[in-house]
Amino acid sequence: MKYNMLSPRTGGSIIGARQDFVTALYMITKKDSLFDKNEATRILSRAGITQLPEPAIKRPRRLWTGKQLISMLLPEDLNFESIAKSAVKASECKDPSCPGDGYVLIREGKLLSGVLDDNIVGTLVKGRLTLIDVLIRDYGEDVAIEFLNKLLKIASKEVLLYGITNSPKELMIPEEAKREIEEIYSNMKEEVTRLIRSRPITRKITIYRTKEELLRIMREEQMLEFDIVQTMDSFWSKVSSVISKYIDPKSNVSIMAKTGARGSMANLAQIIGQVGQQKVKTRIGFVLTSGRPRKGYKDRVLSYFQRGDLSPEARGFVKNSYVSGLNPAEFIFHAMSSRESLIDKGRRTEDSGYFYRRVANSLKDVYVSYDETVRDSMGHIIQFKFGGDGYDPTKLFRNEPVNLERIIRKYVKEERKRGVSKDKIEELLREADLPLSLADAIHGARPKESELKEIIAELKEGFERAKVEVLTPIGLISAQSIAEPTTQMVLRTFHAPGLLAMDVTHGVERFKELVFYASTSTPTMKIYLRPKCQEDISNLRKILRNLKELRVRDLIEEYAIDNFNYRLTIKPDKRALENNMIPMERFLNIIRATAKGMKGEVEVEDDRIIVYLYEAAERDKPLQTLRSWSYRILDKPVSGVRGIKRAWVETVETDGRKEYVIRTSGSNLAAVLSMSCVDIARTITNDCKEIERVLGIEAARNCIFNELASILEDQGLEVDRRYISLVADIMTYSGTIEAIRLQAAGVSSGFFSEMKTPLSKMAFEWTTHVILNTARRGEVNKILGPLDALIMGQTPPIGTGKVSVLWDFSGKAKEVLRNE
Repeated sequence: MKYNMLSPRTGGSIIGARQDFVTALYMITKKDSLFDKNEATRILSRAGITQLPEPAIKRPRRLWTGKQLISMLLPEDLNFESIAKSAVKASECKDPSCPGDGYVLIREGKLLSGVLDDNIVGTLVKGRLTLIDVLIRDYGEDVAIEFLNKLLKIASKEVLLYGITNSPKELMIPEEAKREIEEIYSNMKEEVTRLIRSRPITRKITIYRTKEELLRIMREEQMLEFDIVQTMDSFWSKVSSVISKYIDPKSNVSIMAKTGARGSMANLAQIIGQVGQQKVKTRIGFVLTSGRPRKGYKDRVLSYFQRGDLSPEARGFVKNSYVSGLNPAEFIFHAMSSRESLIDKGRRTEDSGYFYRRVANSLKDVYVSYDETVRDSMGHIIQFKFGGDGYDPTKLFRNEPVNLERIIRKYVKEERKRGVSKDKIEELLREADLPLSLADAIHGARPKESELKEIIAELKEGFERAKVEVLTPIGLISAQSIAEPTTQMVLRTFHAPGLLAMDVTHGVERFKELVFYASTSTPTMKIYLRPKCQEDISNLRKILRNLKELRVRDLIEEYAIDNFNYRLTIKPDKRALENNMIPMERFLNIIRATAKGMKGEVEVEDDRIIVYLYEAAERDKPLQTLRSWSYRILDKPVSGVRGIKRAWVETVETDGRKEYVIRTSGSNLAAVLSMSCVDIARTITNDCKEIERVLGIEAARNCIFNELASILEDQGLEVDRRYISLVADIMTYSGTIEAIRLQAAGVSSGFFSEMKTPLSKMAFEWTTHVILNTARRGEVNKILGPLDALIMGQTPPIGTGKVSVLWDFSGKAKEVLRNE
């Protein structure tokens, strides 16, 4: 076990304190925790320590702090700094004066400030090294295990003595807090009512409605629902802030939430304040989205409410908290979202397991070669160095190969005014083939020349030790590291049913379409503008008009296809033409030019345009031809960029300044980059296939890397960038984007089909098809990959199984016999 304490996925420890252990350690190490001799002896005796340190307070009574007792477990030369999860305003926590005792400082094995919580002794802490991680890397697994054993023995005993339970009193908030929550709810309801009244949507559908009208109504309803949900979400987040302000910080339920032992402030807001809006998957027209409940009775979800009621309480907002109790309607809405979360958990877990199997089968023979390149069993080079630098994530310190601060402190014991010059330091670093970026930190410590040489020697050893081991099966490790979070995406809905912030299906589905199909079902662009184009708002409106694709059907009120007279009648929407600054004459000329290719004639009668398509009557299927030609006219582009369905402006902050960014639904990178106001260096699309066509395979590789990383980041999951880069390189190293999949019936498609042996394909899927096609072609299967070897009963050629030793038997045999 001790050699598997670190997770390859993040490089963090997978063994540490959890739940009640975290709560107990926080209560021991907080500022006001003082223990008399009997209590201190009892705590340390659990760890096998029989001697007490000097007391922190000697009069009138000898008392020891919890920090002193925990310091007895630490190595004497340990130095460590971090920010506790319970820190107040963690971003501003820079020194021990941090409020809430959130700045953890250990010097020479003494815990001087801060508390132990999930960020310090927990598992897989995102973006930082825990105390356990540092002990494993600097002192070895044996020291880390000994420390954990002693620490958890102390914590388990204190849990029993303290009795970490929650009383009903801890879940009570003052009347002032209740009034604030009620005011937030009233303001939210007023804002939602304003939104509904500002955009009245007629839902009654008559037989005279055109398809365009129906689509427009559905689109308006979808946008209204989106705005309502966003508004309620922003107001509900204020409820969480109110609970944080008024709840007793010393209560057990608050301690559990803020230390990361269990739950969060969002859970407390639901328990004490308001449960909030319940979310289910719903369909508006042809669009499946995640939002407020819609299905139920006619024009209403439940019979408790009036028909057509769009108010929060009629569409799934739970005003009450778990403490105050839900009314019958709220209980039904909550059951809706909970049921969906449970179904998602059951069905999507199966999907994520299959996701891992596909990725693992594709990458199982990828390994690190003796020349540090990453190759597959066929000898193809995937990467020249794993992850670009060749380092193993489990051996890094905050993404750095060495703990530079500790190494410097180890050899430079005293402060001095002068030391070795920076030029000398850079010279020695260059000779040792170490990064020159280390020079500033070393020069700041002002070491002597003898100390400098020792520092350089240990740095060189640390950089070598951090490299990934030769013959490591890095493909399987990457598959595990990337596929495991997909299960986490699914399980998170189970723990937070109904919350708006979690849209799990999006993450898993996007993963699948990107890796297995190398496609994008919902392309979108992020368009940055040049500084001169951001100064005038009217200029932005003009850009938006030029971006959105407008077809003939978008600029008409209605149309009719006359099957008897073979004609198409169009009624232009004059307001739409005027708003988009399109002259009627130009609109008419576009229709004429399109109809001319069908030998059609165009006439204008009053406010209608009539297109006669008599040529359709001469075709084999006249009515189908008439309809096809009519749709061709209606789909004719009038203005804008082809493929851009919608465009809107957002404000983002870049390098401390605010700027406008245009987001689009739909993508056309080549056309957008040719526009004069567009910043071509920063404008991007999420369609990697399009980037490959426009900018080339290297840009497409970066697109895949960024998309995979952003999916995980959006879900709050952490995977080392080296594993993501390996998948991106595997999908693009052949010069085109290849999906990781095996297509049925022997049709080659993707990395797996092209590069794998027949036995590997048979073991994966479609065994019969692969056997028949392989036998028909008479293919030869060389035993190169691990799965081929296992099927044939041989040692898999990966890891230690790939090591081969050459020995000159004829020359050495005589010497061996002579010695005997």
